[in-house]
Amino acid sequence: SLHRALETFHAAGGAEAVTAEELGETLTRAWVPQGYESREQETQWKAEALRIVEAYHAAAVERAAVEGAPPAPTLLYAEKTLRIPIDDGVALSGRVDRVDEHADGSLEIVDYKSGRLEVAPEDVAGSTALGIYQLLLKAHHPDRRVFATLTALRTGARASHEQSPEEREALL
Repeated sequence: SLHRALETFHAAGGAEAVTAEELGETLTRAWVPQGYESREQETQWKAEALRIVEAYHAAAVERAAVEGAPPAPTLLYAEKTLRIPIDDGVALSGRVDRVDEHADGSLEIVDYKSGRLEVAPEDVAGSTALGIYQLLLKAHHPDRRVFATLTALRTGARASHEQSPEEREALL
């Protein structure tokens, strides 16, 4: 539900185009009530999810208000499967949460973590999934800088890592 709400938020233009109230309404419409132990637990998680999107929106507004801040990146892909052939009849694929395009042309893979409070660059560097996503995106955009960012949605903590050519080759 959080992923869908944030996908809609970024596709619509982010904090410049979507109010915090609209983002909350988007989450409410996207909310999937199944999978909780009780109605009470579902209500608690929904309240936490609404708090998360409000804080996410506020952080986006704050980043945009910083004097001299670069323009907000634009959404290139959301919930997209990337695939490359690696051998006869064998392909590597992965589904990214989001890919942003920055003003300098760099591409940022953004992976949301709703259960984590903290993230560190070592978490990004050590993530097989994020390594695969970087390898795939770089194969599709070899002339662009590609890096990955983990975002802990509950706290807003973010950490990034750019895979080296040697790391890509070792992973492949």
